[in-house]
Amino acid sequence: MAEPLRAGDPEQLGGYRLLGRLGEGGMGSVFLGEPAEGGPKVAVKVIRADLVREPEFRRRFRREVTRAQQVPPFCTAEVLYADPDHDTPYLVAEYVNGPALSTVIAEHGKLSAANLHGLALGVATALTAIHGAGIIHRDLKPGNVLLAPGSPKVIDFGIARGMDLTQSLTRPDQVIGSVSYMAPERFENGPLTQATDVFAWGAVVAYAGTGRLPFTSDSMPATVAKILTQEPDLGELSGPIRDLVAEALAKDPEDRPTARELVDRLLAGGGPPRAMKVPAADAGARPAAITPAIADDEPTRVKGSAQPAPTTVAPAPAPETTVVKTGGSRMRGVLTGAMVLALLLTTGTVAGLLTGVIKVPSNSSGNAGTSNTPTPKATLPELAPGVPGDSEEIISDPLAAEGKWTAVNLPERPPVKPGGEKWESSCYFENSQLVAEAEQPDTYRCKGPDGGTVQNFGSYVDVTLLEPGSCAGIWFRFNGSAGYALRVCEKKLQIVEHSTGITIFRDWPLATPVTVGTPVRIGVVMVKDKVTIYRDGKPAQSANLNAGYVVGRVNLGVFPMYKPGDPVESSKVSFRNIQVWEIHTVS
Repeated sequence: MAEPLRAGDPEQLGGYRLLGRLGEGGMGSVFLGEPAEGGPKVAVKVIRADLVREPEFRRRFRREVTRAQQVPPFCTAEVLYADPDHDTPYLVAEYVNGPALSTVIAEHGKLSAANLHGLALGVATALTAIHGAGIIHRDLKPGNVLLAPGSPKVIDFGIARGMDLTQSLTRPDQVIGSVSYMAPERFENGPLTQATDVFAWGAVVAYAGTGRLPFTSDSMPATVAKILTQEPDLGELSGPIRDLVAEALAKDPEDRPTARELVDRLLAGGGPPRAMKVPAADAGARPAAITPAIADDEPTRVKGSAQPAPTTVAPAPAPETTVVKTGGSRMRGVLTGAMVLALLLTTGTVAGLLTGVIKVPSNSSGNAGTSNTPTPKATLPELAPGVPGDSEEIISDPLAAEGKWTAVNLPERPPVKPGGEKWESSCYFENSQLVAEAEQPDTYRCKGPDGGTVQNFGSYVDVTLLEPGSCAGIWFRFNGSAGYALRVCEKKLQIVEHSTGITIFRDWPLATPVTVGTPVRIGVVMVKDKVTIYRDGKPAQSANLNAGYVVGRVNLGVFPMYKPGDPVESSKVSFRNIQVWEIHTVS
């Protein structure tokens, strides 16, 4: 039920009249609306005025809208239209005529065993489809689960909350989300992964089945302490559903089932527990953070009309679920939303999902349960060799002066090295290029941007070897002090894992050596585990890398290939014109 508009609330946005207020949250308010020219009711999400002043927010809002459009509409409120460039950015979604789970529990109490099983399966199905579109929800809670006719719908997944956004728009002591449903890693600066949503699923199902939260206390810090250190209170939950919820609420993300595993086991009546423990050699590995592959597209609009044309968005193909170093095996595949829906329909689960204590209103929107048929992808033009046209440029720097990269440790250098005194390794700008220099056998990475963390990407940069025997370094999927690197030397290219030591993956001699003093344009394109190296626009080599680095930054520097006794005392290289794109098309 919509509340009356308050003083200061807009009465119209674009081609939509606002009829009342449905709710509000940390990023804005949601209103009940209708097209000015008539039509079904819609939900209009309006972003907070203080956030729209952040240019980064608008960019990420646009990306999140595109991301939301990729989720199959059977499991969420379909996004119909958005205008991120409006003075007050807003989006328009299907109005789901059904109560929130939080309202149902408050009014009727905990769910019966049959209804609980149906709810758990419906929400797990929705998460499987959402994860299959390359998205992490980040704020799954009872208020974001609507009990629509046919199947629960999970709403409000990450709109205007990109992977780095909450860090840039909140204070260090703030958290975004509902604390009681947040996984332990979110309080430990761990990566957001699909397992984070699975933890929230466990908390939601426990709440629905017991009428109380599995972790709760009289203060937020005390609740956080319980999440980090204590076992959940699962009350009277019993049988397979209790086992699944307990696994979903595991402290270690690796010990939680995937959303797909939840669906499979719920359909099988619970099924055996999954093997949780990682072999000792790999015990330090963690699940991979997802960097969703979404283009920064403009919203769909119809010229000459305030009301958008109906748009059918095909669900993105399900990417492989990436799990880092799990005993040498890799879980493959995520059920697409359409596959899950078909499976549920054949078992009759959806039809009897919510009966008994929950009275589900009739569907007035006409959109619930709509399914999309995947359409063949169009051939995309390339932005650069190997980089498809729907990729998003996240870094562009001529490297002619300080910008994304900055000078570090630049001493006053004499023309010759004083006897016995070492030069400091450094990065500096000279002759409109970034120069990196290191004393053999030192490796030195220049101080690059803190942002630009990517999974699937393409990177191109002009590299010049300034002294004989020098090797340039292009680090990628690099975090802190570990990741992959490409060495570009006169006579060879080399791909290595660079962590506490150096592990060589591929060593490619060059039939045509790199000429000292002459720029060469080097491209590194990586999709999933495959990396392809380009030299002056032509593919030079490719390899599959399996060290488990899934996301990270691109950086530049000097990476000598030193052997004891080498006459070369220093390595000196330079860089110009770097571009990095995040690749959104992943086949």
